[in-house]
Amino acid sequence: MTEQREYATRTNLHAFYSHSQLLIVAEGELPSTEYEIDIGHQAGEAVPTFALTHRARPTAADAPPKATPFRYGEIFSIGRPPDVIRVRHKEGLDDVNVEFTRDDLVDIVLSLSGGDVEVTLPDSDGDTNAPIPPPPPSGFDTNPAPQENSAPVETRPLTASEKAGILGDIAVRYREAIGYSNKLSFDEAFADALKKLPPPSVKFPDMLETVEVVQIGASFGGIAGFRRLEVRIRAYPD
Repeated sequence: MTEQREYATRTNLHAFYSHSQLLIVAEGELPSTEYEIDIGHQAGEAVPTFALTHRARPTAADAPPKATPFRYGEIFSIGRPPDVIRVRHKEGLDDVNVEFTRDDLVDIVLSLSGGDVEVTLPDSDGDTNAPIPPPPPSGFDTNPAPQENSAPVETRPLTASEKAGILGDIAVRYREAIGYSNKLSFDEAFADALKKLPPPSVKFPDMLETVEVVQIGASFGGIAGFRRLEVRIRAYPD
């Protein structure tokens, strides 16, 4: 079976914006448990546009076809707060209203899930594989009628319980890196972390960035007298 990505089927799409971060959450169905889901940015569009795709794992050919619900989310660094984003999927193109919040999206995900959520960083080619989460929470239509236009999938305000259901059990991608210094030099560790930061998911020509230090630590001991400073940073476009 081919491993080429194809547009995936969606039942619901939601977007949240906070502190220069855009969280996109998609719900839908995969052909079987041996498929992985992804959300990727599509450059060159006037309105921020993303693609909801899936790809068969090598073992998918041996798996019996079975519709598998998924809930999947990714966080993108984005410098300008959009009122609406667009998401391409198997059925077409949807305009999705963006809900604004002052809370950190990563903290929201972790707090609502009780800390039991997988937080992953993009690898060198920007690909993130997420496990298949539990079925969508009650209250969402998992079998919507076919749509002939690109009207938003969800237009009414979300309740607190629905937000908790959407933001729980998802995989998150955001820009973070750890730098090291064997000389216990903060400047050296900070510069090392800057070099390791993944590139922004969404870029603008005049984009500025703020980099904050979220953790400082050090390791000591060992036979060789280990002494190393660690600095963890997170980047936000202004």
